Amino acid sequence: MWYALAGVLLLSGIVLLYVTSIINQPTLISTAYGQQSIAFQNENIDVLVADTDEKRIQGLSGRSELPAGFEGMLFIFDEPGFHGIWMKDMLIPIDIYWLDEQFEIIDQEMNVSPDTFPETFTPDAPAKYVLEIPAG
Repeated sequence: MWYALAGVLLLSGIVLLYVTSIINQPTLISTAYGQQSIAFQNENIDVLVADTDEKRIQGLSGRSELPAGFEGMLFIFDEPGFHGIWMKDMLIPIDIYWLDEQFEIIDQEMNVSPDTFPETFTPDAPAKYVLEIPAG
């Protein structure tokens, strides 16, 4: 009888440990976002791709770090425009680069702090892409 009780307690502990580890893990945004390697400032970097309104709105909000292997997030817009970026629910400072259709930098904001919210940062010229990387 006590063997059965010990088995149930052991199994319950394993299930509780597994569930706790899932709850405490940050959501892996790499599964919800596309992935791409891009040439940026003379090196290739791996980025998460935000190419829908839902993904662009979420961006890196609520994340204390990028998933392993990723160096930034690339926002892809349908048309060039004055696409604004804000720091709503951001936990880390970032560098923001607005890029034209040839991936040339047309504007940038460096070391943008989460406490700048609700300020919105916009480029001086229309941009097709926005690249966010952890401030460095």
